Amino acid sequence: MLAWGRRAAARVWRIAALTAALLSPSCAAAQQALQDRATATLPMSTSSLPEVPDILGTIALHIPPSPTSTRWVKLMQASLAQSRLMQLVDGLRVLTADDKVLAVQSSMSAAIRTVSTDNCSDDGYWAPAQETLARGMGDCFDVAIAKMEALRSLGVADTDLYLTTGRFQAGAGSPTRETVALLVRVGQRFWLLPDWTSHAIEVEGPVVRDSGYTPVITYGVGASWVHGRKVWLAALAAAGEGPARH
Repeated sequence: MLAWGRRAAARVWRIAALTAALLSPSCAAAQQALQDRATATLPMSTSSLPEVPDILGTIALHIPPSPTSTRWVKLMQASLAQSRLMQLVDGLRVLTADDKVLAVQSSMSAAIRTVSTDNCSDDGYWAPAQETLARGMGDCFDVAIAKMEALRSLGVADTDLYLTTGRFQAGAGSPTRETVALLVRVGQRFWLLPDWTSHAIEVEGPVVRDSGYTPVITYGVGASWVHGRKVWLAALAAAGEGPARH
């Protein structure tokens, strides 16, 4: 399991689902709470916060900082003076913002292979792009970081770069594996840059297709979220999760 732990992930997923279940049209207080989520319990000003990543039909709810989120923020201060990285991105600077994302995904997929297609796990060491490119391989975290540093070097704002963790299933009946990927915001679009395809996947915007990916926790600069879905109270009650009736 990834660094947050199987039981912890299951617990926050259930909390998000139960919280989202309150979003019935008749529950104005819960709707207002959701509208206020971007500023709740956060020490930073809203102007410096990343956009809430409500991707793939999920509702992203703020959670407290964690060691993973702290490491992600620190990565944004890392030097980009990396020769191999510069060689890879130099020809991409004239592209549009969306095309930069597509080109980085394609170029990195050709230059780096993921060490394992099994469940991703954090070995505690996050390699810079220079090292990963030199090896031509890396784990899921290393690959996501290499793509992030490439886009940073192309001028993408730190607050538009996210580390998303979740589950991927290639198709019905296929095994589900835990994975990590880079998530990038460009205007009103969110792009997923996974390790199972060389194509960037639009996961929020005008054209969204099935990706096989279910986000669980996403880390941004100054904020982290757990993903849940709207569940109507009637469905929860039928499943035995609703409030007790007397």
